[in-house]
Amino acid sequence: MVSRLIILLLLMSLLGVFALDALLPSFPALATHFEVGTSSIAYSISLFTLGVALSQCLIGPLSDRLGRKCLLLAGLAVAIAGALGCLVAPITHPFWFFAWYRP
Repeated sequence: MVSRLIILLLLMSLLGVFALDALLPSFPALATHFEVGTSSIAYSISLFTLGVALSQCLIGPLSDRLGRKCLLLAGLAVAIAGALGCLVAPITHPFWFFAWYRP
């Protein structure tokens, strides 16, 4: 039981790193898909980092009030919704929004 919990927590902590590791090599493909330069796609990294920073400011105090499990499940739901939004974004602006929203 304890080993399953440790594995689950480890996998959840890797979600943020995985998002960046998947996004960086896909810059040329995303630029081709959205028909923009790679510098436009690079904004998504900045917005993702900004989203992580802002979410930390909110999640800390909320976890003291609501509990960690509730926020963890809500955070996973937000991350899934953001990833799905990035998947279906037709142009770069919604892609940027969901990249910011995803953390």
